[in-house]
Amino acid sequence: MAANDGGRFRGSTSSAYSPNMRKPGRRWPATRRALGILLLCVFLPPIGILYLWKAGVYRVRGRLLMTFVAGFSFCLMVMPLMHRTPPQTISPNPVVPQAATPVPETDVVTALSNMEEIIAAQQASESTQVEEGEVAPAQEPAATEGPTEEELLETIVYSVRSGAKYYHSSPTCGTQQNSRSLTLREALAELLAACPNCNPPTLS
Repeated sequence: MAANDGGRFRGSTSSAYSPNMRKPGRRWPATRRALGILLLCVFLPPIGILYLWKAGVYRVRGRLLMTFVAGFSFCLMVMPLMHRTPPQTISPNPVVPQAATPVPETDVVTALSNMEEIIAAQQASESTQVEEGEVAPAQEPAATEGPTEEELLETIVYSVRSGAKYYHSSPTCGTQQNSRSLTLREALAELLAACPNCNPPTLS
């Protein structure tokens, strides 16, 4: 160390520091590096955080603060991407079938009246046939012999399948369909009575 003259230090300034003491240098490069890391943390948060903890420019408290700033900046960058509206899908419009045109009430009334006329005509023709069937035997000659009792018992008559009360001369009596065929003997054994409308054969 140089001599001290009157309390003043003489000699080079570099010799005034011991090996344990560090000579202060220029702080401008460190400031530029700190500013660069700050900009990286704001605009490129992942890279800025990496350089922040690797370079060691800031103290621990400063690093934590800069990490928080970088995370906040990263969230601001990601939020617009997450809130994008999904593309609108155009779904095909379903084809609605055309509603059926209601039948006019006049047509319904006409159809009902026609049905009533048809039923009335059928009943009139059936009653005419019954009357003709009753008159016809009276016009036969008296000498004509009728069928014997045994032949009458073997005559085929008709009735309904279940719940029958009458037997009939034909499979159709008015609007009733008689699907069961049996002999007169069987009909009498089942206590079926002769139909008063179609005049089936009976034992006198």
